[in-house]
Amino acid sequence: MTMSAPWLGINQVQSMVRGMYDLAKVDGLHQAEMVMLRGFYDQCQRDVHALTSFDDLIAVPFDLQTAREVLATPESKTAFIQSCLLLAYADGGYSSAEQAHIRKFAQALGVDAATLVTLEGQVADTLMQQFSGVQNVEALQQVARETQVK
Repeated sequence: MTMSAPWLGINQVQSMVRGMYDLAKVDGLHQAEMVMLRGFYDQCQRDVHALTSFDDLIAVPFDLQTAREVLATPESKTAFIQSCLLLAYADGGYSSAEQAHIRKFAQALGVDAATLVTLEGQVADTLMQQFSGVQNVEALQQVARETQVK
């Protein structure tokens, strides 16, 4: 399975960004997370000519009930969970607090535990593939240890 997102409308994108921002706050906002979030939303905003700015968007609290309504398809739920996982790794690690928060999101959206584990593995594999050409295996092993759940 590739990690390409299905076509998402602005309502889905806005719900996802609010959820990802909610996740980012779990262990303190990091610059890498904010750059990733802002870049994602800004591109989507341009694509669909949305009027809501990033700052106005994240000023509205994330609502899981709204997310359940807006992210109604298995594909949009998967895209959201994958995006959350990628964001969790943006600061260099996938903390236990982030893991618990993503698990809460998955449960609320009806994504079962086995599917979440599969998605976690796919995201970790995708991120590790970025290092497939690395010759320094020792450094790669250190990176792998550092990105384990804390």
